[in-house]
Amino acid sequence: MALTIVSRAQWGARAPRRRHKIPTPTRDLVQHHTVGDYRGAAGIRAIQNFHMDERGWSDIAYSFVVDRRTLTVYEGRGFGIAGGHTRGHNTTSHAICVTGNFDLYQPSDELLRVIAELVRYGADQGKWPDRLTGGHRDFGSTACPGRYLYLAIPTINRLVRDQEPTVEEKHVERVERAIAELGYSVVVHDKTLSEREAWAVENIVEGLNNHMAENADLKKVNTQLRAELDKCQKEVGFLRGVFQEIREALGL
Repeated sequence: MALTIVSRAQWGARAPRRRHKIPTPTRDLVQHHTVGDYRGAAGIRAIQNFHMDERGWSDIAYSFVVDRRTLTVYEGRGFGIAGGHTRGHNTTSHAICVTGNFDLYQPSDELLRVIAELVRYGADQGKWPDRLTGGHRDFGSTACPGRYLYLAIPTINRLVRDQEPTVEEKHVERVERAIAELGYSVVVHDKTLSEREAWAVENIVEGLNNHMAENADLKKVNTQLRAELDKCQKEVGFLRGVFQEIREALGL
């Protein structure tokens, strides 16, 4: 697809108070979400006004912003300009932000393709890496970019490379989505999950969700699960053990 970017002049951006150029390509490319459900050019202006007038920043924080509804890409600070998006990394990264709160809903396939096209475009221009190197939460204490968009980062990076997921990767994606249904984000790295293992996790999550409202003990189990996942989010074997214990406890 041909990527069209709405320029600052086209969306009516205010002049920045100051601009600081940074070397490109940057080391990192970070995924964000706005949380607020901004729409269209007026929404982008509202973000800029909030950042400049309420936060006291020099400009809109992000390098580019994608409207989740219209799939329109808006130029923020643009290429090669230090942002205000990722504390401690603003001179070594760019940021792509998507409007909306992705703790509440899944990104559409069309949205993921637009983000991937923007990633590819910037990489082809020599401005940033050929992949998203992480979500905001990987660089600081935050829930951004929301659990569902965060879990979509590997999919976006495959789309950049025009690669289809392997069977094992599809299984892992099922597990990550199932855990997200518990209100938790976990990315399983260096993994091989079978169809049966993916099905088992989905079955456990379904059992938890079906009974959570009726059984206080299950609420306690869910709280304990979140605490355990906090300690070791990326250990596949550990996750299997935790879910097996829960499955046995629930008789699933």
